[in-house]
Amino acid sequence: MHITKDLNYMEGHWAGVQMIKNIGHTVYENVEQAISVKQALIDNFHEQFGYSETMPEFDRNYSYNYGLLQALKESQNENSTENKTGI
Repeated sequence: MHITKDLNYMEGHWAGVQMIKNIGHTVYENVEQAISVKQALIDNFHEQFGYSETMPEFDRNYSYNYGLLQALKESQNENSTENKTGI
């Protein structure tokens, strides 16, 4: 199964969208810092436990944080696109 089909991933993605709206009230200074921290966490899951985006089942912490990271990255990409196109 691909991780995007996992319920915990979906919950993490939703939480990431909500985090972006209130990033100033989180422990992170900005979206870039949040991405850096979450990316390090996901990399740790990959290196230490051999997790990947396609597995028969997922650890809920990995899946949730992966979804949250994807939402943060999507937000950053949307902002980059808007800045380049002037929208």
